[in-house]
Amino acid sequence: MKTLSLFFKPSYYLATILSLFGLLVLAIILLMPFVLGLKTGFVLIGLIAMIYAIAKDALLMLPWSILQLEFSSQNEVRIVMKNKQMFRAEILHSSYINPYLTVLNFKLTGQFWQYHIVILPDSLSQDTFRQLRVRLLWSRQFVASDEVFADDF
Repeated sequence: MKTLSLFFKPSYYLATILSLFGLLVLAIILLMPFVLGLKTGFVLIGLIAMIYAIAKDALLMLPWSILQLEFSSQNEVRIVMKNKQMFRAEILHSSYINPYLTVLNFKLTGQFWQYHIVILPDSLSQDTFRQLRVRLLWSRQFVASDEVFADDF
């Protein structure tokens, strides 16, 4: 397979979705029968979490926001952050691929924690989004067939 480079742009759909769900959670917290000080604390934490998620994942404003994903011809993945840091990563099988939403779950080489990228169609050009989905589905199919093959022996 040939090399595929993805350059993400801010997703206003994702920002809208995160804002609506964040505001819904804040409204639910305000309706709960808690002491005012406790409500205020929960609302503040929820507001900070919502703003952080929107800035990092939707608007790509933070230095550790992922701006670029590169798939090499050997299916190696490289991630480039906004602060120009580059990491090698492994795409996990728990990733979700759909025509309207793709969630990439990955693990950076040498690290324990998993990371996630939520990709909506407005994050990439239409053709690039299609190429990403096809690439992920094909690589998943080959990995699955290799696992079955290895279990037969």
